[in-house]
Amino acid sequence: MGLDVIWGVGGKASDIHGYHMSYLQAREALKYKLLRNRTVFFCQETSTRQGDFQYPHDELQTFYNSILSMDSNKMQLSLHVITEQIEKAPTLFIGTSLFYDILNTAMKASLELDHSLGNVFHLFPELSEKDEIQSPAEILEMVDSMMQRLITHVKQTVSAEVTVKPENVTIESIQQYINNNFSDPNFSLQTLAGYFGMSMSNLSHYFKSHTGISLFDYLTEKKIAYIKELLVTTDDTINDIVQKMGYMHPSNFIKKFKNIVGMTPGKYRETYKFSQNI
Repeated sequence: MGLDVIWGVGGKASDIHGYHMSYLQAREALKYKLLRNRTVFFCQETSTRQGDFQYPHDELQTFYNSILSMDSNKMQLSLHVITEQIEKAPTLFIGTSLFYDILNTAMKASLELDHSLGNVFHLFPELSEKDEIQSPAEILEMVDSMMQRLITHVKQTVSAEVTVKPENVTIESIQQYINNNFSDPNFSLQTLAGYFGMSMSNLSHYFKSHTGISLFDYLTEKKIAYIKELLVTTDDTINDIVQKMGYMHPSNFIKKFKNIVGMTPGKYRETYKFSQNI
C-alpha cells in the first residue's frame, strides 16, 4: 500500500550539538503543515511565516457582531479575513485553535440572539464525529462548509422573521442613541438592543429595512468619522485613539481604516492635520 511521507528538514550541522539542534528544528518543521500540497518543510519557513500571522481578534468581533445583526454579507467578509490568517498560521495547532474560536464565536452569538437562530450546534454534525484535525486543508474545508450552512440558516431566519418593536421606537431615536453613545468604548449593539427593549435580530432587521444599511455598518461609519476628527484635532497617539473607541488591536484596525478611507490613520493625520494648520 502507498503511504504519504512528509519530510522535516533542520538546519545545517557541523558537530554533535548542531546535530541535536538540527533534529529539533526538523521536528518543529514537521508540525508546520500549513502549506498545502507539500511533502517537505524546512525549519526556516516556520520562523519567516511566524511574522506574517496576526491573531484576528477584531475580525472575530466583527464576525460576532455580523451574526448578532443577522448580516450574512458581513459574515462572509469577516470570515474571508479570518481564513486568510488560518492559512498564515505557523503551526497546525494555531490554525486548529483559530478554527475552534470561529465556532465558539458563532455559537456564543447565536445564544445572544434570544434564541432567534436556535441552537446552531445541529448545523455542525461533524463536530461529534471529529477526533483530530489532520491538515490545514481540512481546517479550511470545514470552515467553508460549516459557515456556509450557518450563513444559509441566517438568511432563512431573516426572511421568515416578522419584526416586532415597541411603538415608541423609531429610526430617528435609534440613530440619536447611537450618535450620543458610540464613542463610549463599552457601547455595543447588545446594549443598544437592550435599551430599546428589542432582540438584536429584530432591531437589526428593522433598522436595515428602513435605512438600507446594517446597524454594524452605521456604527462603523460613525466611529471612523470620529477617529478621523480626533486624528486631525488632537495629538493623542493612534493607539490611544483606537483603543478609546473599543478596538483591542490597533494593527487590525489600521488595516480596516485603510480599506475604508484609502490611507492609514498615520497618513490621514499627516495629510489633513498639516493642511489644517496652514
